[in-house]
Order: sequence, then C-alpha cells, then structure tokens
Amino acid sequence: MSDIHLYEGFYPGAPPCRIYYRFYQRHQRSYAPTILIVHGLGEHSGRYQELIQHLLKLGLQVACPDLRGHGLSSGTRGHTWKFAHYYEDILRLQKRLSLYRPILLGHSMGGLIALRFAQLYPEHCRALVLSSPLLGVAVEVPPLKQIFAKIAFHLLPTLRLANEIDPQHLSHDLEKVRQYQNDPLVHAWVTPRWFGEMQAQLALAHRNAQKLRLPLLLQLAGDDRICDPAQAENFFHHCASSPKTILRYPGLFHEIYNELERKQVFLDLAQWLKNTLKIP
Repeated sequence: MSDIHLYEGFYPGAPPCRIYYRFYQRHQRSYAPTILIVHGLGEHSGRYQELIQHLLKLGLQVACPDLRGHGLSSGTRGHTWKFAHYYEDILRLQKRLSLYRPILLGHSMGGLIALRFAQLYPEHCRALVLSSPLLGVAVEVPPLKQIFAKIAFHLLPTLRLANEIDPQHLSHDLEKVRQYQNDPLVHAWVTPRWFGEMQAQLALAHRNAQKLRLPLLLQLAGDDRICDPAQAENFFHHCASSPKTILRYPGLFHEIYNELERKQVFLDLAQWLKNTLKIP
C-alpha cells in the first residue's frame, strides 16, 4: 500500500470547534471510493486502525474525523449544543477533502449521526454501513438521572454526567478493553444538553425511516448491552433502503470490529462492499 498517503490536521467545524481528521488518500487512484468513519460516544477515530487497514486493502480511501468534544478535536467532552453541528462538521470535512458521495460507516452514536446525516443529505453519501447503531438505548440509565437530565437541559446544559457505559461490555477481547480503559483520549462523559439532543434525534431517525433509500448494511452485536439491537432491527424493517442487508452476530458485545471474532465481521463488510457497491 505504498501509494497511500496519510494526511492529518484540523479544520474549522461549526463554530467554535476545530475538528481533527485523518485522511488516507491514494496517490495513484485518487478516484477510488472513500469510506468516512464516524466513531462512537466517548472514543475517537484512532481506535479504528484495524478496520482502516482492512478497508485500505480493498483499494478504498478512508477519512475519519474526531467528533467535536472527542479525541483531539476541541469542545467540551461529550457535549454538543446541537446534533446538527455534527452534521455540519461532516459536510465541512467533505468539502475540505473534495469527497464526492463517500460511503458513511457509523458505529454506535456515530451510527445515529451517520444515519441522520444520510436522511438529511442523501446527495452527500453513496451508501450507509451501521455497526451496533444507537437506535435505542440498552444501557441502564437511572430514572432519577433521566429526570434530572431533562431539567438540566436548559439550566445546566454542560454539566458533566457519567455515560453509564461499562467497558467490560464493549468486547470479549480483554486486550481491547484494557486499551480502551488506558486510552487518554477516551472519556466517560455526556452532558444534559447532549442527552436531550440525542433523544430527539433518535426519535427523528425512526420517524423518518422511509426517507432512507440509500444502500444499507446493518451489522448487529447479538449481545449488545450498550445499544438496543431490537430497535435497530425495527428501523431496518421500516426503512426504504434498497438494497438493504442485516447481519447478526450472536454472542458478540457492542464493538463488533474489536471483538474476538472480528475477522468474520471484516470479511462480511468486505463482501457486502464488493457485491452491493462493486468495490473494487
């Protein structure tokens, strides 16, 4: 893969954030399709290196930003005033890198962001891959905390709250869990404003299921204790995507690309890209 050059840096996102990104571009095949990875809550794009290497071997280009409030990007950790700012940041990255209709790949919260982006801006993406997407919450949020978050939405919008994610429920690969726990760029926070915005966007995603007509691959963890796979399946059956494929992985935890059986998950993704999108 000597024709690949890694570009990284910052670009101005929706004010006032500066967004960090990586772009793996091919010198000899700059026309190659691009996959744009949208990571999950509390993490960053640097955790997707193994997936990225598999995608590069397929002849693709890969772009991956750190969402605002995450990783090396600026902003209050785990916070956004509006989910629309996430969408604006993606639009600005596409413009900066001159990306024409990339394939969006979103994991967990990134799955919700990628999905809503595709519903709102279908002309800016070619297809959608969702990994354990946030289309329903499986993690137990104490009822009193939910009530407090609603009250604090306006009064204390940037208050730091624990996101209730248990790292032990991310993967059966203990080394991946250890790396997550020791990663200085990983955080365990959300804010009342983020929580309220997330709930609103989640409802809109389901309400507008019929607006999604792009090719869709849905890869679901069978033992997901973070996001509710049943709600993701419900969305899949109601969306108008064509073609659409759902793959379930019994027994796997939330981060299917970091699971012990990830080789099969990568192979399934590659096969779908080749069969559905003719890549390459």
